[in-house]
Amino acid sequence: MARMARTFLKLGVGSAAIGVLAAILVVLAVGARLKGKLSHCRNNMRYLGVLARKELMSAPDQPPEERGRAFWQWVREQQYHNPRDQTWVLKGALNPFGCPVRGRAPLDLTSLSRQEYAKIMSDPSTIDYRGPKSLPDPLEGNVMLGADREGNHPSGGHVLMADLSVSEKQQSGIQVHASEEMWRRAGVETRD
Repeated sequence: MARMARTFLKLGVGSAAIGVLAAILVVLAVGARLKGKLSHCRNNMRYLGVLARKELMSAPDQPPEERGRAFWQWVREQQYHNPRDQTWVLKGALNPFGCPVRGRAPLDLTSLSRQEYAKIMSDPSTIDYRGPKSLPDPLEGNVMLGADREGNHPSGGHVLMADLSVSEKQQSGIQVHASEEMWRRAGVETRD
């Protein structure tokens, strides 16, 4: 009887140890997934900055009048819209105008019909990033080109500068920190 009790005790301790290890692995997997989404969002913003700079440099004497999300819509139209036949060109499967953390825009565009794709691409409300309130000439490093919209990230979000650097306001010690002041400045210098 004592031997049987010891066996059950060993089984219980072994099961508890396995349960604790499984719980730790789940927590690590969730954290890694969030870090991956944050990295994807940061890369989206950098890519949008590259597209914006390319379009602004291709016609420096005709800067767009659009600001806020309409600015990103202008960039999207310059990059993806074919004016000859009024169609939208799919350049890749993922939507760089959508925030993968908690954004509202669909990220995978490959499963959409042509009509659904055109509807999403022509609607500025499907852009998850704020655009600039003004575009000074020349674009320098301390000019903000864009930022995450409020609510895209659990605590803050990314800020895109004209030199294509991206800062992040995040409460954890894992990410690069943008100061509270930078996030407030993004609220003033960017708009929806």
